[in-house]
Amino acid sequence: MDDTTYEGWTNWETWNVALWCDNEYGIYQQRFDAKGPWTPEAARDFVLEYFPNGTPDFEVDHMRWWESRGAVNWREIAEHWETDRLENADLSTEAPRERR
Repeated sequence: MDDTTYEGWTNWETWNVALWCDNEYGIYQQRFDAKGPWTPEAARDFVLEYFPNGTPDFEVDHMRWWESRGAVNWREIAEHWETDRLENADLSTEAPRERR
């Protein structure tokens, strides 16, 4: 049986979108500032707002982005972002730790 996943994600397209959104600090911060919960539709709309022509890896070939958008697993990205959002919310409500 062939493993068609890429770097722990469903496929290269999903990994690439998640990579750019997680590694571009301004976009990453905007993810946390956005109101949740993250849904597949919200994740797709968010990505298309910042990358209407695809991530820089897709910009060389716009047609590939338009064809590949359907290959992106928006549910997987939304679940990842929602987990991050909830973990971040939990951290922000924790009592400050005593310094030694």
